[in-house]
Amino acid sequence: MKPKILFISPCTPYIKGTGWEQRAFSFLSAYSNFLDIELWFNPTTHGSEKAIAKKLIDICHSVVTFKKGSLNYMKDAIYSRAVDRADFVHTYKISVIFEHKALLWDFDELPRQLILDPSGNKLEKIYVPEGFLEMRKKSKVAYSSSLVEKDISLGEVIEIPNVYDTNIKVKRNPDNNTILFVGNMSFLPNINAVNWFAKEVLPMLPKNMRLKVIGRRPNTIEIEKALLQLAANKNIDFIFDVNDCNPYYEQVLAAIVPILSGGGTKIKILEAFANRCPVISTSKGIEGLKVINMNQLLIANTATEFLDAILKLKKIQKDLTDSAYQYLLENHTQKIVEERILKSLSEKGF
Repeated sequence: MKPKILFISPCTPYIKGTGWEQRAFSFLSAYSNFLDIELWFNPTTHGSEKAIAKKLIDICHSVVTFKKGSLNYMKDAIYSRAVDRADFVHTYKISVIFEHKALLWDFDELPRQLILDPSGNKLEKIYVPEGFLEMRKKSKVAYSSSLVEKDISLGEVIEIPNVYDTNIKVKRNPDNNTILFVGNMSFLPNINAVNWFAKEVLPMLPKNMRLKVIGRRPNTIEIEKALLQLAANKNIDFIFDVNDCNPYYEQVLAAIVPILSGGGTKIKILEAFANRCPVISTSKGIEGLKVINMNQLLIANTATEFLDAILKLKKIQKDLTDSAYQYLLENHTQKIVEERILKSLSEKGF
C-alpha cells in the first residue's frame, strides 16, 4: 500500500496550462508513481475545471476543489482529517496554518521588489518575506525552480526544474515574417514585455513582420481593451485561450521572450525548445536556465539587439534548435523531477 500525500495547490494542475499550472502537474505526476494522492486545488483554468478534474482522478485517489482565499479558514473536520491521515503534505506557493511531520514546500520562486540605486535607476531585487521564513521552519524539504531562487536565510533548498514534454511531433513550416510571444496576459511582466516590444522593437522591423501573441485571456476587461487597442495600431495579432500552443511554434520564425521583470524559469522557453522553435530572449528571460547565447538561443536586451537577432536567425536557426532540444533532454525532463524528489525524501529519512 502506497503512503498518502495531501497535495495543496493554488491553481489547477494542468499539463497544457500556464507555467504554474504545468509545474503543479509535474510534481503531481511524479508523486503519483510512489504515493497515493489526495489533491486539493483552487480552479484557475477558466471553465475547463470539470473536464480536467476527471483526468486528474486518473493519478489521484481523490480530488477536492476550494475557493480562492479560503485556505486560511479550512479548519473544519474534513480538512483536519485530510491532514491527519496524510503521511506527507505538499504545499505549492501556499503558506499553511498547520504543522505536519513531513511538510514539503515548493515555493517555486522568490518575490521581487524594485529599488533605486544611488543614481536613481530602478533595480529588481530578490527578497524573502517573513511568511517564507515561517514556512521554511515548518517544512522538512523546500523546493524551488532554479538555484537563482535561493537565499541563505532559507537554508537548504532543492532545485526541481520546470519541464516540458520532449516527445512532441514537430513539423516546422515557418513564416519568416511572423514572430511569436506566448504567455498569460493577466501576468504583469508578460503585459509589460508585449508593450515594450510593440513600442520599441516592432517599428524597427520590416513592415510585413508581424507579432503573434498567444495566451490566457486577461482577467480584466480593462487589460484586454488596452491590448486590443495596441493591436489596432501595430502588426500584432492576439489569440486567447488556445487549447494547444504547439502548432503555433511550427508556424513562426522565432519565439521572443522580452521579459524585463519577474522570477522563476520561463516554461515558455522550454516549450519553444521542445517545438524546435528558435528563441530570442532578454537576459532576464533566461534567468535560472543554464543556457548560452549563440548556443541554445539568442540573447537581446535592447531594441537594436532584438532587430539584429531576428535578422541573424535565418542563417543559424537549425544549429540553435538542435542544441536547445539537447539541453532540454539533459536538464528539464519529468524523469529528473521524480529522481530529485525521491532523493530529497530519502536523504531526510522518509
